Amino acid sequence: MKKSSFLLIAALCFSLCTSAYAQDQNSLELPAIPKTLKAPAERADYLLEHFWDALDAATDNRSADSLFMEQTFVNFLSVMPHASAEGRAKGATAMYSKLKPSDKAKNLIRTLAEEYLYSPASPMRDENLYVLLLQSDAATADDDDASGIRNRELAKELLKNIPGTQAADFGIELANGATTTLRQVGGIPMLLLIYDPDCHTCHEAMEALANDADIQKAIADGKIAILAVAAETDRELWLTVKDTLPQGWISAFDTEGITEAELYYLPEVPGLYLLDGDQRVLDRNIPAALPSGAANPAILTILLGGNNR
Repeated sequence: MKKSSFLLIAALCFSLCTSAYAQDQNSLELPAIPKTLKAPAERADYLLEHFWDALDAATDNRSADSLFMEQTFVNFLSVMPHASAEGRAKGATAMYSKLKPSDKAKNLIRTLAEEYLYSPASPMRDENLYVLLLQSDAATADDDDASGIRNRELAKELLKNIPGTQAADFGIELANGATTTLRQVGGIPMLLLIYDPDCHTCHEAMEALANDADIQKAIADGKIAILAVAAETDRELWLTVKDTLPQGWISAFDTEGITEAELYYLPEVPGLYLLDGDQRVLDRNIPAALPSGAANPAILTILLGGNNR
């Protein structure tokens, strides 16, 4: 296993250094990894920490070249999975420190990080890595850097119930009047849908899910559950709609004020949290529906697969 990992890192470094892109005189020169570093993770850690050494953001015009920066950033991200947690953190901090002299370069990377690591449509989406970059950005930003301050606060928000952690428990009232908690209604993979009965977008999302035969069959077969929690709303309004949800869904009302307490990260409603049988967050806030209006097939795939994207 160690040998195969070593070969993987070696192949990766060789590929980055000898690709057509790297051969171009405008590409970023990569550091030579010391021969004394033998372990794959050590080599990847070194590469990340020194990845941007050849770029002087204050004088190198390439730091303002969007195509150059995008390709270099993607190459940088490709090393991340092979490094240690400490190496990833040092690499991210080193990147932002190197780019600090150029506002254009910093902002290019900030935009790319969001597009590649946070956008639901990105195949490289990784919220944990995105949070790491936000934290590193904030740690190296000046006190008057508005974007750095914003990223510090955003990182705090994103850490709430981030994928891989157990979803925070809270109290709910069920449609039959019983009171319970999120934890007590667990046991099987669940889509936690936090909505506002007055929200048109919420109704569209819920309709798409309700009209998906595969999702409804998985509910009927006891393979998954959908817990729809009305939040940011008056209880009296919920009482008028609580029995209108699709058959098999669990209709509930938030009794603890999860939005006011900012218990969950909810950039918009409906908020979707995909939980496994132990209520560990698998994914969150992905679109409930495709542009066509059909339910997002990734929801059922993730719930039944039980793995992070």
